[in-house]
Parts: sequence; C-alpha cells; structure tokens
Amino acid sequence: MKKTMIPLLRTQKNQIFEALKKSGLAEETIGSFSFLSSEEFDGFSEYAYKDANNGYLLTYQDGDVEYFFAINGSGNSWSYRCFPLGAQNGIHSDYSEPWTTVVTKLREWGSKILSEIHADDYWERFVHVKAQFQFDDQDEIDNSPITLREGRIVRERLSLLEKEIGSVYAKTKAQKDTIRKKFEYLDGCIERQGKTDWIHTLIGVLASVAVAVGVSAANSDNFWKLIRKILGSSINVLIGN
Repeated sequence: MKKTMIPLLRTQKNQIFEALKKSGLAEETIGSFSFLSSEEFDGFSEYAYKDANNGYLLTYQDGDVEYFFAINGSGNSWSYRCFPLGAQNGIHSDYSEPWTTVVTKLREWGSKILSEIHADDYWERFVHVKAQFQFDDQDEIDNSPITLREGRIVRERLSLLEKEIGSVYAKTKAQKDTIRKKFEYLDGCIERQGKTDWIHTLIGVLASVAVAVGVSAANSDNFWKLIRKILGSSINVLIGN
C-alpha cells in the first residue's frame, strides 16, 4: 500500500528557498528549479524516485546535466538523496536526520551546482585556442630527429618566449610556475620527438599555457603573434630554411 505523503509546511519550503540562496545561487536561477511532489515525479527518475517515494523532489537542469535532491520524512526523521554531479552520483543518508541537516545539505548541494554553473570549460577553450594557430609552412616539416644544432637554436628561442609570456601574461605565482613547468616539458621533448611530433606538441602546450594565463579564443590573436615573432626563425631552422 502506498504511504500517504506528508505535506511540507510553508515555512519548510521557505527554508529550502533560503538555503539555496545562501549557497550563492541567484533567485532567477532558483526560479528555474522544479519542486515536485511524489504524484508529479512518479517515474521521473528511477534514481531519485526510489528514495523519495511519497516525498518531494527538487530538480535542476543545466545543459545535459540533471541535478536532483530527494526529500522524504516527517517530524525530526528525514531522509535525503542528493545528486550533485548528475543522477549516477547520489549521496544517501539514513532515515533519521533532523530537518536542520536536510536544510544544511540543500545549501551544500546548491553550492556544488553554483560551482558547476560558473566553472570555466578549459577543455573547450583549449580546443578553440589551439585550432586558431599553426606556423607557416609547418606541413613541410618531416619527422626526422632534431639535431643538436637545431635543438640549441630552438631552446634559445623557447627561453626568450618563456620570459616574455611570463612578463606579459602571468599575473600570479601559480601561473608563472605553470609556464615554467610547461616549458621544461617542451625542452625535454626536443630530444625525444621528431620534428613533426614536436611541432604538434609545441602548439598544444602553448595553447594550454594560453588557457592557464586566461587567454581566450576571442583574444588570442596577440598571444599567437607573440609566438610567431619569437619562434618564427627557429621553426624555419627545423624546416631547413
């Protein structure tokens, strides 16, 4: 027999709203949430439904990701199941939590959604920044080993480029450390990779440096102009010009 759902008090619903506000979510974002009773979400989600049956389900859709917070209980004995990272990532509690704990967990859930909403998509930015650049005549480079002479010339230009990027773009110590590590990696690849492979590695690493220091696809022109200016002659050496 299906249990009778105990309705939430208006003050409890207000506490839910305030908990989401305290998480940092804007009211217009909270207004996009759906607050469903069991009659409304039966079959809506197998993950949420099995733990919120006869209770309530708070849902939010952000792109392809769906967030759930299922609530069930009464008095001072509540259960909740939240999905801060999509339906497969539930966090479950026993049926013995006080209402104040549910409200606290709601605020934490809202904070995780807020972080996800405002998270920068580094991967997308990296792909866009990288796609905007290649060296002139780089397709003419074969994959033969980089000679000692070529490696010396390339390393000299890389050293200049590292200093220039650090001076122009690095705003924090963390960014400077990232630039240093990236260029150390590039230096090591000179002896391990052929010319074609190294050029592709170079462009990928420089794109990741651009992302790390805040360069976007929309304002990457100056960044790539700097690369061409400093590395152009050494790339010609690899081509054989």
